[in-house]
Amino acid sequence: MREWSEHYLTSKLGEEEMTSEDRPMCVVSHLDAGGPCRRPATLEVYGLPFCETHGAEAKAGAANEAHDAAADEAERVAQFFEQTHFQNELVLDALYSTPQLFREGGRLDTEERDRLVREAYPLIEERVDAETINWNPGDFTTDAPVDRWGGALWMMHAFMRMAWSRSWLGMEEELEPLRERCAAQFAAALVYSDRKLGTKEQRREARERAARLRTEEEEASR
Repeated sequence: MREWSEHYLTSKLGEEEMTSEDRPMCVVSHLDAGGPCRRPATLEVYGLPFCETHGAEAKAGAANEAHDAAADEAERVAQFFEQTHFQNELVLDALYSTPQLFREGGRLDTEERDRLVREAYPLIEERVDAETINWNPGDFTTDAPVDRWGGALWMMHAFMRMAWSRSWLGMEEELEPLRERCAAQFAAALVYSDRKLGTKEQRREARERAARLRTEEEEASR
């Protein structure tokens, strides 16, 4: 079991100690991600080498999943103490406030996360999943591709965090190509969602226009 530390999931590769010949190449290589990256690594996530762009996306995903998992665990601890009729309200208040601290501290917001994954995995049209291409936003019987691939990416980070922290015989190396596929498909799903629904800014502007029209109609009817 690896010892916990603030940066246990990520670490920078020392620039002073390494020559360009010694520096490993970025681990990203899945065909959905465009094949081998071939850029020099600048940091490690889960003990694997990443270039600056792919590393920023992997680091953000790792941090978000780890904080979410910590918050969930803290909630279970708080519920356990409450169910045992623990009497100290100050302790219970502290326990119930802890999950929010985990979710707020160290996590990236959705827009920043989406920006990083788009930058790391530009769209490759011929590699986009068929269900993403054929997705009908009006069909509510299936999950949207953004939700499906975003959930899959989150789960891959959970598996890799557990493999890395428990030293499971290098399993994170075998999981990494699957994580890359999920990240690339999630990035593609974001693009297709914008194409079919409009960007977040366009949807926000549409909601604001609709709100203004409702206000004008209400004022006109008075």
